[in-house]
Amino acid sequence: MMKFDFSYLDHFFAVLDQGQDINLIADTMGYQTIQKHVRLTGSEFSLENLKRSVKGHDNAGYGLRNLPQNVAKIRELANNLKSRTAEWQAVIEKNVGDVFKDYNSTNTVVCPVIGYDIGIGLDDVSCINLNSQICLEDIREVFSISIHETAHTVTSSLHGVYLDLTTKPNILKTINYLIPYEGIGIFSAYNYRLANNLPLASAQSLPTDDYNVSAEEYQLLHQNYRELVIMDQSESADKDDMLKKAFAGQRLTHRLGYALVYKAYQQKGIAEVRRIARMNIDRFAEEFLRV
Repeated sequence: MMKFDFSYLDHFFAVLDQGQDINLIADTMGYQTIQKHVRLTGSEFSLENLKRSVKGHDNAGYGLRNLPQNVAKIRELANNLKSRTAEWQAVIEKNVGDVFKDYNSTNTVVCPVIGYDIGIGLDDVSCINLNSQICLEDIREVFSISIHETAHTVTSSLHGVYLDLTTKPNILKTINYLIPYEGIGIFSAYNYRLANNLPLASAQSLPTDDYNVSAEEYQLLHQNYRELVIMDQSESADKDDMLKKAFAGQRLTHRLGYALVYKAYQQKGIAEVRRIARMNIDRFAEEFLRV
């Protein structure tokens, strides 16, 4: 049976209410999963960031902005989530199970946290940052992000995790991995969002705006990917050029990934999405990217 681990939040509130040592958060599953993600991606997040944010430093780190002002809302949201775990579990199991038909939630742990990315999924653990405006405004956004991140945990259990930006060929392979990885994650929450009238396009929120890819933008994203393939093969392009092209603001892996998966869904239905979800990196690249 799926588990929900609120220990990160419980310790955080104990720090505020009882003066508990903030370092105890380091022992929670949510914090340890964030640190695994930090090591994989080269990102940055620590208890020092959290301490600075609690003291009102808005530049303490991504995912921590306005934390002191949001504490009361986060507390209310956390209590609401604790009372609705059965509904939360059912939503995740249904929507992740629609894409991964043999999905078994026994090993899944969902950890509401504060700080870092809006959500991550790694090693059967989904971390959801409640210090996020869309989560604080609508609990259903927490459910939607949980679907997305839990789908990531299934993908990584099937295919492993490939994040290597050390050489040009490895950068291209990482992009080839991330395009279906992100596409399947975003698509997994599509039907839940549609059924619950949640926005599929919002200039105010990158996670929801990933569903809004026009035909023109799709062509541009695909062309950008083809240029990355050329850069990989060209001696005149260096590694930094590729990194800028791939990750400088356009959300290539998210938006192209979703557009490809959604297009497959429109043309051939959910069975095609399920097939894509089980494809290895090279097969997906050959069939959907090298066209």
